[in-house]
Amino acid sequence: MRIDKLLCLICAVSIGNVLASDTMLSVTNYVQVKDKHFAEARYYYQKNWLKLRQAAVAEGMIHSYRLTEIAPEEEVPFQLVLETVFRDQQQYDAAEKNFRRLIDRMQPNGPRLLNELKSKQFRKILYTSKKASTIGG
Repeated sequence: MRIDKLLCLICAVSIGNVLASDTMLSVTNYVQVKDKHFAEARYYYQKNWLKLRQAAVAEGMIHSYRLTEIAPEEEVPFQLVLETVFRDQQQYDAAEKNFRRLIDRMQPNGPRLLNELKSKQFRKILYTSKKASTIGG
C-alpha cells in the first residue's frame, strides 16, 4: 500500500513538472509608425527584427515569432505587432544576453536602415505586453 502511495506521489509531481514546463511566455510590442514612414519601418523590421528572430529560432534561443502589419486606422494607434514567444522562463531570462550575441555577430555596424532616418524617427513602441500561456490550456 505504501508503494502505491509513493508511486502516486511521484506521478503527481512528474505531471506537475511537465505542466509547468509547458508554460510559454510571449512578449508583444505594439509599434506606431511615425509620419507615414512605412517603407522605413518595413525595411527596418524585415532586415533586423525578422533576421534576428530567424537566427534565434534556428539556434534554439526562442520558440517562435510573428510580425503582423495592421492597416492604418484612426481608431488603432499602432500599425505593427511584434510577438516573440519563449519556450519557458529560462529561455526568456536568457533572451537579452542571447540577442546581444546575435546582434554583435550579425549586425556589428548597427541595424540596417533604408535611408538616413534613425529608428526613433520612424517608429515608436507604444506598449509592450508579456503573458504566459499553457500549451493546450
